[in-house]
Amino acid sequence: MTKIRALRIENDLTAKDLARNLKINASSLSYVENRRARASDKIRHKLSCFFGVAEQELFDGERYAI
Repeated sequence: MTKIRALRIENDLTAKDLARNLKINASSLSYVENRRARASDKIRHKLSCFFGVAEQELFDGERYAI
């Protein structure tokens, strides 16, 4: 389980709810959360701000979720 998914569940959010809050496409969030795609700078920033954590806590050096 990625840190993003763990934080999402901890905050009682569905993937659709989180995507809606971040104003991003739900499928984009799913790909990032499941490590199928690298996160764009925009998505990394939005996720780190939303959860109040540093980007390094959510993503590795290749911009994949950890």
